[in-house]
Amino acid sequence: MLGDFNCVLGAHEKRGGNVPNAIACRDFQQMCTSCGMLDIDTKGVFYTWSNGRTDVRLDRAFGNSDWFEAWATIECRALTKASSDHHPIMVSCSRLNFIPHAPFRFQGMWLQHPGFLAMVRDFWTSLAVYGCPMYILATKLRALKAMLKAWNITSFGDINQRVKASRATLDSVQQEISDLGPTEDRIRCEEMATLSYQTDLSLQESFLRSKARVRWLIEGDRNTAFLHNLVKIRRVHKSLTSIKVGSQVFHGQDQISQQVVHHFEALFRRDSTITDTGLVNRTIPALVTEAENLSLTTRPTVEEIHEAVLNLDGSSAPGPDGFGGIFFQQCWEVVALDVIAAVTSFFVNGFILPHFNSSLIILVPKKDEADSISDYRPIALANFTFKVITKILADRLGLVASRIVSSNQSGFIKGRSIADPIILTSECVNLLDRESKWGNLAIKLDISKAFDTLDWAFLLRVLQAFGFAPTFISWIHRVLQSAWLSVQINGNSCGFFQCSRGVRQGDPLSPLLFCLAEEVLSRGLSKMVSKGKIYPIAAPRRVNPPSHVLFADDVMVFMQGNPRSLRALMKFLEEYAINSGQVVNKNKSSVFLGKYAQRRKVFIQHVLGIREGSLPFTYLGVPIFKGCPKPSYFRAIADKVRCNLSSWKGKQLSQAARLQLISSVTQSQLLHSFQVYSWPRPLLLKVQQWTRNFFWSGDPLKKGLALIAWDTCCRPLDQGGLGLKNLFHFNRALLLKNCWNIVNSSSSSAAFLRARFFSSDLCLLQYYQRSSVWPGFKKLWDSFYASVQWLVGDGSRISFWSDNWLGTPISSMHRITPVVRSLMPVKVSDFIRDKQWAISSTFNFFFPDLASRISKVVLPLENGVDQVIWPHNAAGVLTSKEAFDFISPPKPKVNWCKLIWNKALQPRKSLVAWKVLNKRILTDDWLVRRGIYLCSQCSICRSQGESLHHLFFDCSLVHEFWVWLASFFRIRLLPGASLVDLISPDTFIGLASSSKILWTFAFCNALWCIWTERNKIRFQEATFNLARFKHWFLTSLKESASIHFMPCSNASSMQGLFAVLGLSSLTVKAPKYVPVQWIPPPIQWLKVNTDGSFRSIEMAGFGGIFRDHEGHFRGAFAQKVEAPCAIDAEVLAVIEAMRIAWAKSWTHIWLETDSILVVQYFTNPTLIPWRLRIAWYNCLYLTRMIHFKVSHTFREGNTVADALANHGALNEGYSWWDDVPTFIARPYGRDLSSMINYRFR
Repeated sequence: MLGDFNCVLGAHEKRGGNVPNAIACRDFQQMCTSCGMLDIDTKGVFYTWSNGRTDVRLDRAFGNSDWFEAWATIECRALTKASSDHHPIMVSCSRLNFIPHAPFRFQGMWLQHPGFLAMVRDFWTSLAVYGCPMYILATKLRALKAMLKAWNITSFGDINQRVKASRATLDSVQQEISDLGPTEDRIRCEEMATLSYQTDLSLQESFLRSKARVRWLIEGDRNTAFLHNLVKIRRVHKSLTSIKVGSQVFHGQDQISQQVVHHFEALFRRDSTITDTGLVNRTIPALVTEAENLSLTTRPTVEEIHEAVLNLDGSSAPGPDGFGGIFFQQCWEVVALDVIAAVTSFFVNGFILPHFNSSLIILVPKKDEADSISDYRPIALANFTFKVITKILADRLGLVASRIVSSNQSGFIKGRSIADPIILTSECVNLLDRESKWGNLAIKLDISKAFDTLDWAFLLRVLQAFGFAPTFISWIHRVLQSAWLSVQINGNSCGFFQCSRGVRQGDPLSPLLFCLAEEVLSRGLSKMVSKGKIYPIAAPRRVNPPSHVLFADDVMVFMQGNPRSLRALMKFLEEYAINSGQVVNKNKSSVFLGKYAQRRKVFIQHVLGIREGSLPFTYLGVPIFKGCPKPSYFRAIADKVRCNLSSWKGKQLSQAARLQLISSVTQSQLLHSFQVYSWPRPLLLKVQQWTRNFFWSGDPLKKGLALIAWDTCCRPLDQGGLGLKNLFHFNRALLLKNCWNIVNSSSSSAAFLRARFFSSDLCLLQYYQRSSVWPGFKKLWDSFYASVQWLVGDGSRISFWSDNWLGTPISSMHRITPVVRSLMPVKVSDFIRDKQWAISSTFNFFFPDLASRISKVVLPLENGVDQVIWPHNAAGVLTSKEAFDFISPPKPKVNWCKLIWNKALQPRKSLVAWKVLNKRILTDDWLVRRGIYLCSQCSICRSQGESLHHLFFDCSLVHEFWVWLASFFRIRLLPGASLVDLISPDTFIGLASSSKILWTFAFCNALWCIWTERNKIRFQEATFNLARFKHWFLTSLKESASIHFMPCSNASSMQGLFAVLGLSSLTVKAPKYVPVQWIPPPIQWLKVNTDGSFRSIEMAGFGGIFRDHEGHFRGAFAQKVEAPCAIDAEVLAVIEAMRIAWAKSWTHIWLETDSILVVQYFTNPTLIPWRLRIAWYNCLYLTRMIHFKVSHTFREGNTVADALANHGALNEGYSWWDDVPTFIARPYGRDLSSMINYRFR
C-alpha cells in the first residue's frame, strides 16, 4: 500500500508551520493498525512534500507481515521531483540473487547444552600450540571455531526445524490422549514431549534474540512471533539494494560492494594536506602528572584483566573471529590463562600480532531515509580479545581525562552529564535577544565524519603536549596502526584494507581519544575569548556565559556578531581543520540569530558561509526553544513514543513483555528532556494514557480493560506495583535532582544557573526571567531548599537564622522579630573564631538551650567549606531514586511482592500471580462486578459458579491439587485460608531456606498453570485431568526452579519435591576455615583495635585497646552512645581512638578494625554518613599529622575490641582503663600468647 496519504503519524514527520492535528494523526495510526500495516523506511528525502515554508512526509509505503516474509529485500525510494510539489516514491522488491556466506558466530544457545563447558575444556586443553601468546590464543580460537561448526550441525542443526518437529511430536501425543484417553504411559510421553518442546523453544528464543538484538526483553517469556517479525524487518531495512555515491546510484551486490569498499578505503586514508602549524603546542598545557603516567603504564594484574572482560558487553556483536564476549565470560575458567598471557604481552613489549586487531565494519543508518553512502555511520566490530586491551587502556585513561578535559566537554567523560550542554544551549538561546552592539548568535557546527577523519599525528601531538608518557603514547600509536578493516554488506565481508587515520566507533578507547583531540578546539575557543578575539554573548551581571559547549562531535558556539570575531572564528576553524583533518560541514551547520543580529543577517551568513536556522531546533535529541515550554515543542518526542508503542508489537508481545518495553524503552526516550524541562501537564497525561493503553490492550490508541489502577501499577515492586513510573512524578523528580545539582555540582551548567537565577545565599530570584529551564525548578525550589541541611565548614555561606544547619532553622524554633534579627549576626561564620565556636555571654544568657545545641556542632580542624546535604539518607546525597521518593512518598511494603518477582520466575508467571493476589483477574465474578453479566460456571469442576477464590483455591479439584503440593513441604492448609496466607511468612515456619524458595516458585507456577488451564478449557474446548495437570505443573515448575537450583544426578539422595524435579536443594557447602591471629605492631608503634556494638538505637557502644610491639597493654576505652546503625558505632570508635592518640602525643599508630567499610572511608571519605562527616574529616586531619596506617582483620582477630564495645553498649557513661580490665583478660591473654582463632566460612 503506497501513495499520498495527506496525513502524518506524528509531529516528528513535519517541519515548519503548525503542529499537525492530533486527531488526524491518531486516525491515521489506527488505520495502519487495523490493516496490519508496517511502515517501510523511505530512502532519499524524508519530507516528500514541501511548499517552501513547510515540509511534510505525506507520501509513503506500507507492507504487512506476509509482504515482509515474501521478499528478501524491499526498498522504498523517494525520487527527484520535477513539476510536482511531491516527490514520487518507488517500491522495489526482490529475492536474493546471491547466497551470502554466513560467517561464524558464537551462539548463546550453545551454553544451554549440558556438556558444552566440559567439551570446550577438553578440546582447549588438548591443543598444543607454540609461539607468542597472541598467536597461541588466535590459533586456539580458530581451531575451536572449526570444531564448534561441526558440533553445531550434529547437536543442534536448524533450530527452527527442531521446534517444528518437537511441536509436531507433542501435538501427536496430545491428540492420542484426546482420542484414547490418558494413561500413565501416555502422560509420561506427553511430559517428555513437552519438556523437549520447551527446551527447543528456549534455544530458539536465545537464537532469535541474538539476531534481533533486543536488549530490553527479559529472557524466559518466549515472544517468538515478535522476535521473528523483528528479524524480518531488520533484514529488510538493513539490506543494501542500492547506494548513492555522488549523483550516481549503484545496484547489485558487486557494484555496491565495490563502491562501499572504495569509499571507506578513501575515508580512512590520511589526507596529505594535513600540516602542523603549531596549534597544539599553543593551546594544550602539560597537565599529566608522573603518578598518573605511572598508573597508565603499569603491567595489568590478573584481576584488572578479568574485570575488563566482565565489564565489556557480552551480548554485543562479535568481531571477525566470531567469538563474542559471552563466550569469554562464561568460559573464563577455560580460556583465562591464554587471554591473560595475550593481553599482558602487549603491555610488556607493546607488540600486536598482525591481524589480531582486525575489525568488521557494519553500516548503521544515521537517519531513517539513509540513501547516500555518507548517510551511514561505520561502526567497527573488533575481536573481543583485542577490546580487552583497549578497555584496560580506556579505564586507566578515563581517570586522567576527567581531570584534564575542560568543563566545556561533556561526552564520554566520567561524572559529566548530557544534560549540561543541553541546559547551557537552552539558556544561551534564551539570551540571544539581549541587547548588544553587534547582536548575539549561536552556531551549531557539524564536523564532517569527525571520528573517521581525525589525523593520527595530530592526536599523538596532543597526547605529547598533555604530558603523557612516551610508553603510553607508543601503545596508542601501535593500537591505531595495527587496525585492518573489512566491510560487511548484506551479510558478506568485503575488502580487507589498512587505515591511516580516524578512530573507530565501537572501540572502548576511541571516545576518550577523540575528546582529548577535541581539547584543541575547546581550549582554542576559550583562548580566543580570553584574548578578546571573540566576544561572548551579552548576559546579565554576574553571569559568565559559555563561549561553546561540546558533546563529542556536537558543537555549539555562542558569541556576538562582531565582524572581526566572526572572521577570527572562521580562521581558527580552518586552522583546526588543517591540523586535525576535522572539517566543518557548512551545509549541515546552522546559525541562530538574536533580534539585534537580524539586522545584519545577510552579512553574518556571508562571513560564516552557514545558513540561518529556525527555532525550535533539536540538540542531542532535545528541543531548544525560547521561553516557557509549550506542548508543541514536545509533540515530536511524544509522537515518537506513541509510534514506538506500535500495535504490531503489542499484539505479538505478552503483557509481561509490554511491561518491559514501557519500562526500558519509553521512559529512556523521555529521560533527557525530563532532566531539563518541566513538560506541560496535558501532554504528559496524553503520553501516560498511551502507555496505559498499550499495557492493557497492546494498542496505544485503544483503551483496554484496566484491571488495576494505573497509580498502583506505577508503584515500586515491593510496594505492590509493577515498577513503572508515573510520568508526572518522574519529570518532577528529575527536575528536583536538577535543583540538587545546582547547589552541589561543580559543572558549568550548575555554575551558570546559580549565577543567573540565585543570589549569593542561594535565594531564588522571584522576578520573571526569559528562560526555558527556570520554570521547571522554580516550582520545586522552595520545597527542595526546605528539605536540605547545611554542614558547617567556615559558616560564610550559611544564614544563621533562616538556613537549616541545626536540623531545623532557628527562625522556626524561636520567635524572633525581624527588627531583633537585623541587629544580630546573619552568618554562622560570625559565631566562629579560630575554628571554634565563639558564642557571646549575652547570646548564651538569652538563648541557653540554643547556645548549648550550637556548641555540640563539630567544626572542621582544617579550612572547611559549607556543604549542602540531603538529610533523609545516610550518604547525604540526593539521588534520582531519592528524588522520586520525595515527590511520590513510598507506600507501605507488601510482604508477598518481593517473593513473586524473583528473577528465576518467568515474568508472565509473576504477572499472573500479581493479578491474582491483588484480586484483579478476569474471572466471572469480576466481570459481573464490571457490568458484564454472563452465566457463570467453573471451567474445572463444572459444579459451581466461577469466582477468583473458588477457581484458585476452593474448587474441589484445585483444592486436591493444593493438598498434594503442600504435602511435599509438610504444609497444612488451614480452613478458611486465603491465597495470600499460602505465601505469608507464617506458612514458611519450619521450612529450610531452599524449601521456602521452592514453595514460592511452586505457588506462582500453580497460579499460572491454573489460569492457563482454565483458559484452555474455556476457549479451546480442552478437558481437565488432574493427573495430567500435575505433570504439566511439574514441568512448568522445573522450568523456573532449574534456573535457581542445580540439577541433581542422584535424585534418590534428595527428598520431597526436589527429588521429583531432579534438582539439588541448596545444601550447605563444606565449611572453609581461615586461621586468624593478632599481629603486634613494629617497634615504636602502637596498635589500636576498635569495634562497635549495636543492638538498638538506645543500646549501642564502642570500644578499643592500645598495645605496643610486645603486645603489652597501653590503655583501653569504652563508651555507650546513641547510634542509628552499626556503622556509626564503628566510626565513632575510630574517631575516639585518634582523639586519644593525639591527646597522648602518640605519633606512630596502626589502626585495625573488622569493618571493611571503615577502611574504605579512609580512601573515600565522601562515603561516610553525613552525620559524622565533619568529625571524620577532623579524624583524617589528625592521621596526616602522625605516622599512621590502617588495616582490616576478621572479627576473630578483633575479640578484645569486641568485648570492650559490648561493655560500652551495656554500661552507662565513658570508661578508660590504664590496667587490663578483668572482662577482657581471657581474649587479651590469647592475643598476647599469639594463639590462633579460626574463622569458618
